[in-house]
Amino acid sequence: MATYHCSVKHGSKGNGASSAAKADYICREGKYEDKPDLEHKESGNMPEWAQDSPRAFWNVGDKCERANGRVYTEIEVALPREISPDQRRELVQNFIREQLPGHPYTVAIHIPKATLDGGDQPHAHIIFSERKLDGIERNAEQFFKRANAKEPEKGGTAKDRTWNEREKVQQIRESWEQHYNRHSPEPVSCRSLKDQGLDREPERHLGPKMARLDAPEAGKVMETREDLKKLEQIEREMAKLSREIKTAKLDQAKQPPQVMTASDMLNEVRTYSKTLEALDTARSEALHELREKKEGLSLPYREEAIKRHVTQKWQSHWEKLNKKVENYNSCLKAHEEAGILTKVGWDLGKSYNKAADRLTREAATLKYEQKQLREYEAREKEELGNPHNIHAHGKHEVDKLAHKLAQERDPDYQNKKAAIEQTEEKIVAARQISQPEIKRVRELCRHLAKVDGQQQIKLIMPLDRMVKNPDIVNRLNQGFEKRDKMTMEHDKTIKRDHGAER
Repeated sequence: MATYHCSVKHGSKGNGASSAAKADYICREGKYEDKPDLEHKESGNMPEWAQDSPRAFWNVGDKCERANGRVYTEIEVALPREISPDQRRELVQNFIREQLPGHPYTVAIHIPKATLDGGDQPHAHIIFSERKLDGIERNAEQFFKRANAKEPEKGGTAKDRTWNEREKVQQIRESWEQHYNRHSPEPVSCRSLKDQGLDREPERHLGPKMARLDAPEAGKVMETREDLKKLEQIEREMAKLSREIKTAKLDQAKQPPQVMTASDMLNEVRTYSKTLEALDTARSEALHELREKKEGLSLPYREEAIKRHVTQKWQSHWEKLNKKVENYNSCLKAHEEAGILTKVGWDLGKSYNKAADRLTREAATLKYEQKQLREYEAREKEELGNPHNIHAHGKHEVDKLAHKLAQERDPDYQNKKAAIEQTEEKIVAARQISQPEIKRVRELCRHLAKVDGQQQIKLIMPLDRMVKNPDIVNRLNQGFEKRDKMTMEHDKTIKRDHGAER
């Protein structure tokens, strides 16, 4: 699941920050050289005196920058794991060329392992000086002095003051979104979930320590990521359709009243109808996904629920059969005890042999009944276990029992179910609002199709307002009905006159 991350941080000398120490950390040098996650590092836009030693630039900055000045600014970004190292390097370099022209910088790409899924977690650290090269050669000490606006060659290199503005950070975040999406197969957005039209809580960030300590929580995050990914895709499509409709409404509202033929108006109404129906289809698919997800909450307990339901249903039949087996065993025991007398010379007669035949037949019958009961149970389990057999007898009871088991054993079951039902209610409410409008648009299409295609109709308000206004639709309907009635009367008159002439 692709995630967006782009942060801008400042390192101030007054707060104890060191650009040389930061460069050592991101380049995995000095005391950090044992860390194995470095994929790439480079520096650029360095002044002449620091071309061969970028670290000398950061050392001089720590020494010569003003006491309360910023010694570096850092941009930290997450990179797509699906692309190659060369593509990641190209992505970061393109971003630097666009956003940091003339700024001395050092960049490093790290690729540690993610704690949750064990996959690569590539990201980049870009540290740079807010001082921007102006083409004037300066030595190390003069480079970090206060700038002289009147005589630039006598002062230090000037800082780019736009980095003090809040809008600059937003512009950097939007730029990184565009660069990221050009290279990643899965797009991301720098906007909040609310601005994207996604009605859900943001995923909890655990961090490496908490992911190791709170293993159950980490497991829940991984389980829901794929479901959230599908749901977000549906919600994005719905939000896109909503924005298209809103844009179309605004465009129509700006247009003055116009005169058009009925056929032209019919084409516009049909286009509007297709847009509404596409939005309704997306909502219907979203409801289907949500209901499947809600059923999935109890899926791990469904097999046990089927066993319990079938056992409970056939319990009375087994009890009756077990009583028959007990009676049979008693008779068999008595018959075997009587058989001992025959061994010592007693003649028990034909009744003994008849009893033996009857017990043999009864044993066969009991075996057949046991076999039948097992087959009935197996067949019912198979029917209830088939997800496509929605009319299976007892399915409703099994569903209730499975949800009850899930509620007893899963502590997060209620929260998950409530979140799904809340989203479901919003989509159902939206469909209830849109259905009458879709119906009115279809009626309008039907009536316009009856009108002469060249007849001119004056639009006194935008199409969407006309469709939503039942009074306008009713007046149109009355006009169409009046015209149809007059046409029918005219046809009757012609037929009557024609009959009189004959």
